[in-house]
Amino acid sequence: MIDNLPIGNFSSLEEAFKLYNRPLLFFARKMIKDPEASEEIVSDSFVKLWQYRNNIQTDENLKAFLYIVTKNACRNYLKSSYNQQNFEYDIDEGLIVSEPDIYVKMLNAELMSVIHREVSKLPKKQQFVFKMSYLEGLTTEEICDKLNISESAVFANKSRALETLRKTFIDKDMLLMLIVLEALTK
Repeated sequence: MIDNLPIGNFSSLEEAFKLYNRPLLFFARKMIKDPEASEEIVSDSFVKLWQYRNNIQTDENLKAFLYIVTKNACRNYLKSSYNQQNFEYDIDEGLIVSEPDIYVKMLNAELMSVIHREVSKLPKKQQFVFKMSYLEGLTTEEICDKLNISESAVFANKSRALETLRKTFIDKDMLLMLIVLEALTK
């Protein structure tokens, strides 16, 4: 992916953006809990990538660079005097002190990106039911009301979606990632 990045090929930057933007947004939002600031931080990370593109030699370097720049920007945001004065109650001290926690959040961000990508491939009804149930936390009754379908239809769509995702993750050897994430968050 990065072969042409050091020579200033903008399409390589666009490729990196498509691949890492969503996981980095999840990562930043987990750290600072401010969607607008997260978007700005991630955008700035890609600007810095472009500025330091000559130092990036491999795809692993690219990924590490983006996560480190994003993590540092999030820390700076949390440490800024303005935010400490006005948003002190939002700061999760564990994020500032605990390095291993950062890796859990990175893994979680990547996993959420994969989940969103796979959910977007489901049939529309299954997508809606899955998102409402697992991502928005709505009850079966609330989903029935919003989609104007029966409880059995909600159950059937949820079951089909889960089965499809389970098969996809097994096929892509992502099951191990799910297990590791579950173990790390306990």
